[in-house]
Amino acid sequence: MEAKDNAGLSRRDFLRGAALGSAAVVGANMLGGCAPAPATVPSPTFPDTGKTTDPGVYPFETPPTPIPESAIVQTIATDVLVVGFGSAGITAALSAAETGAHVAVMQKAGTFFAQGSWIGGLGSKLQIAKGYNPDILPILIELQNASANKADFGLIKLWGYNSGKVIDWMTAYSDAAKLPVEWAGDVQMADPLNRQYPTLHVWQGWLQALMKVLVDNCLKKNVDIHYNMPALQLIQKDGRVVGAIGKNADGKYVRISAAKGVVLATGDYGNDTDMVAKYCPAVAGAANYYRPAYNTGDGQKMAMWVGAKVMQWQHAPMLGYTAVDQSSGDFPFSGSPWLTVNTRGERYCNEDSAYHAAFHADLRQPAQTKFQICDSTWPTQWSAFGKSWTRLPILPGELLSTSQAAAADVWSTGIKRGAVIQGATLEELAGKISVPGKTLAATVARYNELVKAGRDDDFGKNPAYLKASAIAQAPFYAIPRHPGLLTVPGGGVWVNTKLQVLDKNDAPIPGLYAAGNTAGGFYGNDYTQLIPGGSLGRATTFGYLAGKAAAE
Repeated sequence: MEAKDNAGLSRRDFLRGAALGSAAVVGANMLGGCAPAPATVPSPTFPDTGKTTDPGVYPFETPPTPIPESAIVQTIATDVLVVGFGSAGITAALSAAETGAHVAVMQKAGTFFAQGSWIGGLGSKLQIAKGYNPDILPILIELQNASANKADFGLIKLWGYNSGKVIDWMTAYSDAAKLPVEWAGDVQMADPLNRQYPTLHVWQGWLQALMKVLVDNCLKKNVDIHYNMPALQLIQKDGRVVGAIGKNADGKYVRISAAKGVVLATGDYGNDTDMVAKYCPAVAGAANYYRPAYNTGDGQKMAMWVGAKVMQWQHAPMLGYTAVDQSSGDFPFSGSPWLTVNTRGERYCNEDSAYHAAFHADLRQPAQTKFQICDSTWPTQWSAFGKSWTRLPILPGELLSTSQAAAADVWSTGIKRGAVIQGATLEELAGKISVPGKTLAATVARYNELVKAGRDDDFGKNPAYLKASAIAQAPFYAIPRHPGLLTVPGGGVWVNTKLQVLDKNDAPIPGLYAAGNTAGGFYGNDYTQLIPGGSLGRATTFGYLAGKAAAE
């Protein structure tokens, strides 16, 4: 999953040099809300992180008092109850309804919600027809290895061998609705630190439209959708989960009884500061980056309260880069391996680290802030970065390139709205970004020595990127950034390959299923980008499978 800025431009549109994006995408709406460049870079403001010390037991770990029968004003009967109506909940509801089961949905928000950009999958008919039929198993093995064996390989295989079929399933609905969904291909990046395997995925511009088609088909199949009804507690009878109690728009308690099963698909817990502090402390205090306010771990909590087992190690976050000045919005080029310094003007990492891993070095820096530093030759450098990857086009004729002219338009707009800081000299640039001038000058001088030598003895940067990124010709530029939390895709309850939620003895809790970011067991250390669109691909695939399992 990948968030986009107001121009519809993803953080990775400029990550791979000229490999991704198109000139048509670049220019749209980039001048909206322009602001003058700030004289100095403001310090970022981080949200309240809840507990500053571990209290031993957080409030959310204690089950609430059961809602009394006398407080329930309405009872609704159904076969399958889906809690949450994002990508996982939508596919769960529709797949369950396809079996003939009656399905009800409890949705906290006032509409369905699908966040992200790419629904990634392997082995779909579209992908094969366009010239790429992947050998899936080696890809899955590498994905498992990236988790340091913390993931359940059974779940990884469940996704890998079903994701293409679920893309085919969704495509059949969009074709029937005559919606020309833009399924696009990716390129394989063979750079060892930035490896990506090709997937076929739907671009963000079509995600909401595709989900609406699926929701429309839910309605055609008489799925009973209750918006503005957050689920509060699961109902358990003789060990089996048989429904849930929620609160309707009038603030009244409503019970939905589910004869066959309940599917939890409420997303992650990124906006519950206590849950982040306990399960993902490395990102506690990170800025909020497109996190929907209602993603507060409701499904995980309700499952825990009936005995579910939560992943026992630090959960894997998905991070993105925000501009330090939030008013300037997101800005592309975040993956370009220019020299990076912290607020002390010091270099602190290999700038071509894997994109999903670079954030951790940034989180250790003062104010969690970094600056990408480059000079007036940045367009040539940026193009060279792209050419230094070994690229493997997997969909003939569909690989688009972004021109330097289009990138220059984005850059110019970034200067106007404060996302890029310009200085006639390094000293002037240092003053504008409140970095010690002498330290920045010394850092740049050392970096240029390494460029000349062709070998990065300090941090081990790829020589091709090193050669392409000397800093010598004025004006000079700094792009301020700090990492923000998108979601915690590795922060769910344990499930088995039937998507049944497991208790603390690893036994299934009868009648309870989970999908999307409510389910754990898929990521280990980070949200790896080995699989573009992996988070949404997992959500739609597991939602589909969980809905079927609960109904059947």
